[in-house]
Amino acid sequence: IMALASSSTSALAQQDGSISGTVRDPQGAVLPGASVTATQSGRGAVRTVSVDAQGAYRISGLSPGTYTIRVELSGFREFVGQSIE
Repeated sequence: IMALASSSTSALAQQDGSISGTVRDPQGAVLPGASVTATQSGRGAVRTVSVDAQGAYRISGLSPGTYTIRVELSGFREFVGQSIE
């Protein structure tokens, strides 16, 4: 599994941010139904979402910080991306 991630933060008082991207296999096909989990480094806060029919995901409402992103789907090797800000 390959995950393309981008992150953004908001200038709102709470400074919530988000991580979004598209999950694809090595041939470039999207993988709907995959599970994407963001774990905040140091705090251990965890958020999990499912990938939609177009292979896209968005995890919003995140506190500023560094995250580990884990993508899982039965039949595929797990993908882990570390130090996503």
